[in-house]
Amino acid sequence: MESIALGSAGALVKHQHWTTDVYPDLADRAQAVPNRQIIDKSKIIVAIFWSRFGTPTGVADSGTQEEILRAATLGRKVMVYFSDLEPRPANADARQWTYCGNSDNHFDRAASAGIFIPRCVPETF
Repeated sequence: MESIALGSAGALVKHQHWTTDVYPDLADRAQAVPNRQIIDKSKIIVAIFWSRFGTPTGVADSGTQEEILRAATLGRKVMVYFSDLEPRPANADARQWTYCGNSDNHFDRAASAGIFIPRCVPETF
């Protein structure tokens, strides 16, 4: 999904990912680049975790966590989901899997900003 125009609502929903929507920039630390190029320009952030939480950035436990906390600080609407729709992959990193299983601990600082963090099960997702 690239983008969906919502006609009369005057909205555009666009999927963005650092691998396709961020251009190289050596002027700042690595995670600051997608923060500036994507997160700062977004109005709504939707993050879905499954078996990986991500790589530490020096500021947060993962780049995605840093992006979510930044968006919340900027007053953006943020929705975070931790999926239980599929079983743990056989090759899943145990540390990453544990991070995703302890989802409530990763966004305490931003809870007051209205971040929604449900567990996704087939009946509700």
